[in-house]
Amino acid sequence: MGKRQEIKYNSPSEWLKNNRKSLGIFAGEWIAFTNSGVILHNKSGRIVAQEARKTQLDYSLKYVHPFEVPRVIRILPIRIRSLKNNKWQPDYSLELSTSKITEKLTMLVDSGADISIIPKWTGEDLGLKIDENDYIEKAEGVNGTVDYVIKNLTFNIDGHIFKAPVGWIQTDEVEDILLGREVVFDLFDVEFKQAEEIIIFKKRDVVVI
Repeated sequence: MGKRQEIKYNSPSEWLKNNRKSLGIFAGEWIAFTNSGVILHNKSGRIVAQEARKTQLDYSLKYVHPFEVPRVIRILPIRIRSLKNNKWQPDYSLELSTSKITEKLTMLVDSGADISIIPKWTGEDLGLKIDENDYIEKAEGVNGTVDYVIKNLTFNIDGHIFKAPVGWIQTDEVEDILLGREVVFDLFDVEFKQAEEIIIFKKRDVVVI
């Protein structure tokens, strides 16, 4: 048999859209992927991010949640298998940065989340620190409560740059990375096209104070 030809897409996002079924082997891990495929994977997002930066490639980071792979949906503690053979996850690639560090991330767009959230290691890699004026808040979930701190970070969505609050999770056990409504949904009309498996961010002519 001949060597398998590597397919290159126009962007990491396009690769993800066309190759989601292949992510099963990375369940519970962070991956760094380019327009031609996964280049790194590890249970530690920090390790993947650090190694990906060294490549100087156009990549994006994503956590492959175990719930994505067997294609089940979460309804509190009950797990029900999805009736769809190809369950789409509304992910979107963007850049998140502080004054010194920029990270390329693929975040799950969650219209039910009040604010965006990032894991503990991601905030640490971006240089975030808990200041004396920070207030540690608690969020409730199915498995209990989790501490988080609100930080204002810079977002870059399709070349549109703005600041928005992010919930920086303070436990190593939570790897979820969500793009929530706060500021984001004020600045953009967000359209979900599930049949086509795409999300459209249309910039609105507004000023967020």
